[in-house]
Amino acid sequence: MAELSPDRFWSLVDLLGGRVDAAGVARLEEALLAADVEETLGFADELDALVSELVVRCTVVLDPDAQRVEVPDEVAEPAELVAAAVVAAGRDTHDRLLAAGQPLSSREWAWREAALLLEAGMGDERLDDLAGPDVLLQWRTTQVPDRVDTDWDADALGGLDLGVDPTLGVVLARDPDLEEALLRLQADPEYQRRRALIEDIDLHLVVSEVAEPELTAWPAPEAVEHAVLEVPVGTFPLDGSARTDTYLDLVVTLVVSVQEQLGDPA
Repeated sequence: MAELSPDRFWSLVDLLGGRVDAAGVARLEEALLAADVEETLGFADELDALVSELVVRCTVVLDPDAQRVEVPDEVAEPAELVAAAVVAAGRDTHDRLLAAGQPLSSREWAWREAALLLEAGMGDERLDDLAGPDVLLQWRTTQVPDRVDTDWDADALGGLDLGVDPTLGVVLARDPDLEEALLRLQADPEYQRRRALIEDIDLHLVVSEVAEPELTAWPAPEAVEHAVLEVPVGTFPLDGSARTDTYLDLVVTLVVSVQEQLGDPA
């Protein structure tokens, strides 16, 4: 997963000059363009995490004008833009306000261009080659096989069960055996035909402690945007054996089930 040291993250934020505006974001974009792709992704991940933490810890108070601002859903909510403006103010300001946990008023922050910050680096054409896999993997167990890289940390969540609704966030994992399975399926015309029928639906495979496989649609079966197949961890060999064939079966099952139940039945 993309990682970035705190010092490096805040040195990039300092390029904004303490506030979010087009000129400052242009400086940041230039630095991200010169950086490694993984660093660009790491910056975006850290920014998103800090913004989310501020929104949760500090109540954001929106004045009437701010409440009427329409922000594209795929970018952020106005409260998140205010939080992004706080991050843009720099490390000391962010840490002080986060520790205080006091309300953040939209009147006190230049936040209306903060969407530029949240999208910084994401227009980089270098990222096109890093588009997410056809199926997003989550591995939510304490026992993780070799070669599986996951962001899941049950201790950090304090026992909180976030569920598998992807609209509430995902805990991504990476497994080279899944990547191999997806490469094989690229050469399967029938799989590609069926996948094309549901190309607007994001597919998720979640490995967890459930007893039986379960397929769910989000936000609703009649308006599905995400399809999640949750499977027991015991489905997979955990002793270092290749998991490719298991992934092949599961991915095909997921695509066929979603296409027949939720997508175009043709």
